[in-house]
Amino acid sequence: MATPIFLATPMSAMFFLGASIGKRLQQKHPNDQLSNIQNFKSGMMAALFATTVMVPADRIKCLLQIQQASSGKAKYSGPLDCAWKIFKENGIRGLYRGTGATLLRDIPGNGVYFMAYEMFLRHMTAEGQTRADLGPVKIFVAGGLAGMMCWIPAVAPDTLKSRFQTAPEGTYPKGVRDVFRHMIPNKNPLERQIWRKSIARIVSM
Repeated sequence: MATPIFLATPMSAMFFLGASIGKRLQQKHPNDQLSNIQNFKSGMMAALFATTVMVPADRIKCLLQIQQASSGKAKYSGPLDCAWKIFKENGIRGLYRGTGATLLRDIPGNGVYFMAYEMFLRHMTAEGQTRADLGPVKIFVAGGLAGMMCWIPAVAPDTLKSRFQTAPEGTYPKGVRDVFRHMIPNKNPLERQIWRKSIARIVSM
């Protein structure tokens, strides 16, 4: 899908800008080591900043995925055309539909990611060594394990978010709460969707 690639650079920039600000706000001195809770808070700040790019990117991606799976006539010719048509129909609000659901997913998810990543790196750093002594393989493993853990609290909100962002306008007037209420009577399908997404996300890390 072209949308995540197209927006990968600004998304990553906002993500790490937020994490850096979150870290600095909690440090009395530049070299202070953060606690697990403080790293979690830095991840939460990263989510707030990244959402400015993540929400429209996810909205476009979800709509194009639904279109690709449909046998009907294509409404969008690509990511840019999709973004333009959403903007024409519903303005900037249309592009940022699902912001609350995205934050519901990314605030705990990114918090867990940063906390787990730092925990794994500390565990892999032998006594007398520093972070600079770790090889690329250990850093890669720490990032991968943290990525797997971050989806544990994020998969269920992500399922609700995707359903909300791809539904026709007005289907869920109260947002994610309406999505949840609608899916509760179909508990088994909801569980299957969540488990299917969980496995797919973990395998993709």
